[in-house]
Amino acid sequence: MFKNGAMKMKKEKSKRIARVLPPITLGGSALANPRKLNPLEKWLFQYEDPIIFSSYRTQWIEMWRVFTQREGFLWLFAGLPLKLIRGKYDLFVAAARDPQGIITFFISKLLRKPVILFDTFYDWPERTIAHLVWPVNRFMASRATIFCVTSKRVLNFWSKANIPEKKIMSSKIFVSTIEINAEQVLLANEIKEKLECQKIVLFVGRITNQKGLEYLIQAFAQLSKETKNIGLLIVGDGPERKRLETLCRDMKLDNVFFVGFVARQHIAPYFLLSDVFVLPSVRTKTHEEWGLVVNEAMSLGKPVVVTSTVGCAYELVKDGLNGFIVPERTADALYNAIKRLVVDDELRMRVGKAAKKTITESFTYQHAIEDSKNIIMAALKQDRSI
Repeated sequence: MFKNGAMKMKKEKSKRIARVLPPITLGGSALANPRKLNPLEKWLFQYEDPIIFSSYRTQWIEMWRVFTQREGFLWLFAGLPLKLIRGKYDLFVAAARDPQGIITFFISKLLRKPVILFDTFYDWPERTIAHLVWPVNRFMASRATIFCVTSKRVLNFWSKANIPEKKIMSSKIFVSTIEINAEQVLLANEIKEKLECQKIVLFVGRITNQKGLEYLIQAFAQLSKETKNIGLLIVGDGPERKRLETLCRDMKLDNVFFVGFVARQHIAPYFLLSDVFVLPSVRTKTHEEWGLVVNEAMSLGKPVVVTSTVGCAYELVKDGLNGFIVPERTADALYNAIKRLVVDDELRMRVGKAAKKTITESFTYQHAIEDSKNIIMAALKQDRSI
């Protein structure tokens, strides 16, 4: 089935497809860090031209602030429209909520070309500008050729906005797995020996307010009082790191280890040596979009604990089956869930096994490629009239 679909796509290879991506910044996109293309990206880029603004790759700046800078403003309102018009594209793909998505949508209508809009969030931000833009985004969603969602929660949100169901398609664009080899297994064992901890709780990600790490540290502090030889490993970097390191010193937690940034090609050993993976994200101006690190931990058979605000909660994580979902900003709930997995070896193994099964059966790169193929082909077959 997949091979037949790929052959059909090759016939469409003469079609020019523009995928307009969010700006690359350290504060707003994992794409900011140099890495190899994953299988989904390799497949997409056979057919698509990725269009992206990357002048802020090495800065901690929120994506929306990019467009208040001179370079970002000029790219959005001059560089991007000119590229889209001059590119002679047959299909446009962009995020529904983003400024570059709005520009892309109206350019597509001006050129009378099909457009795929996608959304990855399940509610609307509590910002004045967001409320002002809502009528525009709702109009765009209703007039897109295909409107793509990434989870049932996102689908439910837009269904309440009366978007025609025939326009909506689901896609597993949030896919990421970790491949391991003997060298990584050896390195994992070496790192764990140096930590001198029998059990390891792991966090991987940007160290920002949205990640809710202070609640994880509070939960871990309580767990440390009751459990011997346990460590918390925090892999990543960000503006909140110094504050959290100070918090750990004040709480006299000498078993919390801040590793710093680790490139993706070197991250496998840290997942391997862990016993439980935790993503304690909280809602700030918006919620955690998905949480690809959860996919990665589950792909290696690690049980996970996530908060209810995490995008993949309920879609990828099934509470009590392949992980646990707890309320955000609640250290006690994090403590209880982590403790259950740490102290009960049989439960931890069973939940981890179910986690890996979830990935292999539903969230592989091939699943994502098949979804993308179907959506692109559906859009190209649609009527291109306004």
